[in-house]
Amino acid sequence: MWRQDRVCDVMKVVSRKDLIDAFHNLKHEDDVLMGIFGVVSLGIWFAISPFILAIIQLGILEYEIARFSAKCRQKRERIRRDRSLELMCLDSKSRKKKEKHKTRNRFLRWCFGARSQPDRAIRSQSSGPCLFFTRLPPEIRRQILIHAFGSRTVHLDLSFRHPFRVISHDKCRLLGQSPEAHLHAGISTRFGLFHPNIVLYDESEKKKWRWFSCVCHRARPHDPLLSYGRRSSVNHLGSTDNHEDNCLSGEGTCVEWPGEVPEKCFIGATGWLLACKQAHDEGIEVLYQTNTIQISSPVLLQGAHDILSPFKLSMIRSLELALDGFNVRLSQVLLGVSPNRPTSSSGASAPLQTRKPLFPSLAFLRLFLKSDQRFLDDDFRDSLRQSRYGRKNTEERLLTFTLPSIDDLVNRIVSPTTDVTVTFREWMFYSLMDLKLAEVQGLEETRLQRADIGGLKFWRKTPHSGLEQQTSDGNGSSTNKLREGYWVHISQMPKTGGGIDEQDEERRKLYGLD
Repeated sequence: MWRQDRVCDVMKVVSRKDLIDAFHNLKHEDDVLMGIFGVVSLGIWFAISPFILAIIQLGILEYEIARFSAKCRQKRERIRRDRSLELMCLDSKSRKKKEKHKTRNRFLRWCFGARSQPDRAIRSQSSGPCLFFTRLPPEIRRQILIHAFGSRTVHLDLSFRHPFRVISHDKCRLLGQSPEAHLHAGISTRFGLFHPNIVLYDESEKKKWRWFSCVCHRARPHDPLLSYGRRSSVNHLGSTDNHEDNCLSGEGTCVEWPGEVPEKCFIGATGWLLACKQAHDEGIEVLYQTNTIQISSPVLLQGAHDILSPFKLSMIRSLELALDGFNVRLSQVLLGVSPNRPTSSSGASAPLQTRKPLFPSLAFLRLFLKSDQRFLDDDFRDSLRQSRYGRKNTEERLLTFTLPSIDDLVNRIVSPTTDVTVTFREWMFYSLMDLKLAEVQGLEETRLQRADIGGLKFWRKTPHSGLEQQTSDGNGSSTNKLREGYWVHISQMPKTGGGIDEQDEERRKLYGLD
């Protein structure tokens, strides 16, 4: 209404008498033409201005409706994500209840003979003995399975997303022959300005919790092979560490590995695991005990023990956790994502002497801090603010907050016999700790040396070293000493990236680099 009133006011000002007086005052023909053009333009504007304002209002209304619908859609997706995640996080009582229902249904089917025809067909086909299990001894079978899908670093990811947009097999093979094509797992990507690759998703399907697993191709085949499929980057400046790992973004060194893309980017053990029960049991044992599991998903970093069964957690021998400091803080790692999870003696609130490790059989644990400055405080913004106060304040925060937080995390999730390595990304943060701890702990306790995985490392002695830990299980309780310490590591970097140069004679002498 206010726009219509405004138009009426303007029309009153421009009356007929004013227009006639204006034409009488014009002295030249050009002025007459300009006056006529101005009057016509003004009339056209007054005629179409309500339509223009209506179109603008419709555009604003459409924008508000789209914005409101997007908020509602995000809210529905968030509710569906939380509900589906809660269904995956079954506690011990729910698992027992679910197994009880399965056993009862199996007993009823056995009593009343309710078997489906495909089930009978499968039973009749698999009734004969398998020569692979009857002729070959277990040791030979295990070596075959390890050669088939063992001794690798495997990415394990769980995220609430659309499915990946996958490139066709013919195009994968065509691009896989080019060294410039960093193609991995057939994931379709496009070039990004601030990121090497931007993953493309198939938005025609709804978002849901999706599992994804692939072989890690951040290393190269000529890198030295360590235990459990780990790779070393010693004397190879071209090799990348976990900080430059972009396998989940569709980028890797797949072209240097033998095989065809994208088949060589996956383990391909699904068919074997579904063959029979014995094949499943032996295959699962090889998958979890001979491979290194690499986790960077925020959901798994917070609640892998809520989603994976305790039996699978007990089989893992080598584990890598990549923390970005933004989605998951050090105090949130493996504390659980299920709100209905009952508190037990293995939780964070239990005393240090009575905690039961989440990975009791773990031999190697490696923690990657992808952004060192994000771990100077428990709050993300305060952490970034702490790194701006100079080297002295950064050193104090590293020694009083970051390392003690890592001490609590390591003592909570793994046993004292696990070899733990904490990898920092930037040389500045590492250089603020190695000589300082060597001065406090002593050179013999600090043990400055080269790392077998590449780079340098020193020993961090935990303050709880020497105390006894009591753990209880179904057979009774046991007592052992707490962890003595863990390794603090920096990946191998070229001299231009801030590595040890020839002028730092003290550090080169302590590490034995001369």
